[in-house]
Amino acid sequence: MARNRRAGLRFNRPDRRQGGGPLRFEQSQALREHVLREIMQLQSELERLKAAGPAIDLGLIKSYEEMIRSRRAFYQELDA
Repeated sequence: MARNRRAGLRFNRPDRRQGGGPLRFEQSQALREHVLREIMQLQSELERLKAAGPAIDLGLIKSYEEMIRSRRAFYQELDA
């Protein structure tokens, strides 16, 4: 675990002994569902932020748009 720490941050990388082989179908299906739920939650939150009115934080909106874009790309890679 010590090698997974840097400057006090813990990276959730699997230990080599755990095996880094391909995901089984059940695992990949669960991951797809999780990523899809995240996309839907982020889109909902983004719409709520945009509806907030004149006090819109454009940086926050751009961050949400980028999170959605990156998760969509990841989701598409899972389907490939």
